[in-house]
Amino acid sequence: MSVYSPIGDIHTVRYLLTTLDPQTLGAQPISYPIAELPFTGVTFSLAFNQAGPFSATLNVENAQVQNATNWIEATNPGKTFFWVIADDQIVYGGRILNRTYNLSAQQVTITGAGFHGYWAQRLQAKDYTAFIQTYSGSYVYAWANATPTLPGVGVPAPLVAWQLLRDAAAVTGSLPNLTVPAHGTGAGSNSDPDTWLPVYPLDNLITFSAPLSQQQTIDALLQQLVNMGGGATLATSVGCDIVTDVALDSNGNPYATTSVWWPRYGRTAAQLGDAMQVMDLSTVIDLEWNEDATAQATGIVEMNGAGGVKASAESVDTVALNTYHYPLVEQALCHTSTSPTTLSASVLASLLKGDRDLYTYPQLAPVVTVPAWSSTGFSLTNLPLGDDVGMFNPYERMGQNSTGLPSVPFPPKGSPSAYLIPLRLIRADVTIADEGVSTMELTLNPPPGNPSPPGYG
Repeated sequence: MSVYSPIGDIHTVRYLLTTLDPQTLGAQPISYPIAELPFTGVTFSLAFNQAGPFSATLNVENAQVQNATNWIEATNPGKTFFWVIADDQIVYGGRILNRTYNLSAQQVTITGAGFHGYWAQRLQAKDYTAFIQTYSGSYVYAWANATPTLPGVGVPAPLVAWQLLRDAAAVTGSLPNLTVPAHGTGAGSNSDPDTWLPVYPLDNLITFSAPLSQQQTIDALLQQLVNMGGGATLATSVGCDIVTDVALDSNGNPYATTSVWWPRYGRTAAQLGDAMQVMDLSTVIDLEWNEDATAQATGIVEMNGAGGVKASAESVDTVALNTYHYPLVEQALCHTSTSPTTLSASVLASLLKGDRDLYTYPQLAPVVTVPAWSSTGFSLTNLPLGDDVGMFNPYERMGQNSTGLPSVPFPPKGSPSAYLIPLRLIRADVTIADEGVSTMELTLNPPPGNPSPPGYG
């Protein structure tokens, strides 16, 4: 199909469906294309550390659909996949989880989730009660229990995530089109374990135990790791990000890759410098500046286990109380999906660091609506997901613009770098319009690792 941008450019969006039924390409079983269909009402979400959902509708009376005799097979829930290709660039992929047929409308609606959602349907592959592993031939890590031959105990959190994913992906029957990068490849990328090991701070090592008897999902274990303290620098970042990307191989077959990123996914404002993309609020379609103190906690207690508590960690933020004059508001965060033996004191301390970043001040999550294609740099095929971006509010500076439009009060006066604040792009909810302008709702958060108030000066 073709869609039009606001400036009249024509953009092509195609919807490809593939199946798990294997076809042999050399020795590698792959999922192969079975249909390309004219879906309407398509929405999908791009995100990391979570699965972005999708939805699409198919008019079964459409002549193209009628001619595609395999459209029922192509939309089969559970074993078929939905891919979005925009301007010959693959931008999204996910597994069909639900199909609903409506007789009166003669329509089929499919919904599903991006490939990250697969890890929520997979259980841990091994027992990690006292796991010991050698990486790169020389780095030996005891995850939990010390042994006489090892000087200490502890493991980098991103290495735990990478091992969990690799072990699960190796189990027979796993999705053939979802891979975890092989150890030792991609030198120079911070998604490669070989680049973490020489520089991961020893002070940030955690002890981690996940007994096989608990049968936790991979995603439940990963969420513990991504929720640990994050940061812009190697020294401050304990946790990691989990990112599932999509691509086309040399034969044009789509596949997905789950990678572990440390110290974070995307580039910081400091790393980007003048190359940081700037979102000018005078060019956007809409802005929602969301601040929420419902879950705020200037005092936090972390506990492990649903039953008796074996270990806990707690903190009260005196800066929030004494400098910014917030009241004492508290919450206890109990990790009920784990047993008291699973989370160590070091893990709880790391979770406390991450939760302080998240909860100490009212949560800030503005949503900016922009065209799916534009010349501003925020485009569906060129989206800086994970990066820090600058939010520029010209109305804040001028009071009102030359046409007399009222000022926009957000971002507020007193924000860092007055009028240009760095926020991290964490999600894009995309709507492909059947007519008119296709849009993206971009969700932004404060960059991780530096808890601070929204900034009212």
